Amino acid sequence: MLEDARLRAAAGVLLGMLLVVVVSPIAVVVASAFIDPRWLGLSSETWGSTDRSTATWFGYVAELYGGSLLRSAAIALVVVVLAALIGAPAAYGISRARGASGRAARALLEVPLAVPGLAVAIGMIVAYPRARASPAALVVAHLLYALPFFVRATANALATVPLSELEEAAAAAGAGSAQRLRRIVLPLARPGLLAGGLMAFMISWGEFNVSFLLATPTTQTFPSALYLTYTTNSFPVAAAATVIFLAAAVPALAVLARITRTEAAHFGEAA
Repeated sequence: MLEDARLRAAAGVLLGMLLVVVVSPIAVVVASAFIDPRWLGLSSETWGSTDRSTATWFGYVAELYGGSLLRSAAIALVVVVLAALIGAPAAYGISRARGASGRAARALLEVPLAVPGLAVAIGMIVAYPRARASPAALVVAHLLYALPFFVRATANALATVPLSELEEAAAAAGAGSAQRLRRIVLPLARPGLLAGGLMAFMISWGEFNVSFLLATPTTQTFPSALYLTYTTNSFPVAAAATVIFLAAAVPALAVLARITRTEAAHFGEAA
């Protein structure tokens, strides 16, 4: 017992140290968006600190990169919708497939994850040069990376139950295909659909590599703008942009973690 307590204490200390290493840089950046830069020893980064009523760092970011922010949000929402329309039927088919066909379908869907964003962006530029001026190219590129996660989350949710047997029993009881979809498939897939939608949103919201190469001045996304704040603006401005970015990413991640914990608890109770 004493040895187990010591192991748990050592694990707790190591976990705490890891959290400090990971969280500290983010905490410094977030704090820099709200405090006087001189407190951090950045004497040359004092823009906006003397007249916060007329020129704030957040206001400056919103004014300069507001279009990119709205564009990223719109693209992420479109990606979620398309991922659901394409991924939900794909996940259902994969969950019903057996043997090599199911494994092949999963592997095929996950091929884009093995391709570097640089190669994807260059390939799309060469194949569809005119589409680069449209946000549609960014939607397609983001969907390539978001769709595998959506399909995996939904298919995994359906794989935890004997879906085929449940549908066959419902059909034997007289339920039509629409009734089986509404009363069996969708309720069972709901946790996976929610988790997949959140993952698709976060992937699109934070995607940088493909977006940076495909984006033009009129189709720039917020991650690209965030990069520009760190390379062309002062650190407090970049920190404010980071806070805006995290304001959308962190709640989505928290909800995803909540869904995962809830489903794990239900799985444990069922077991």
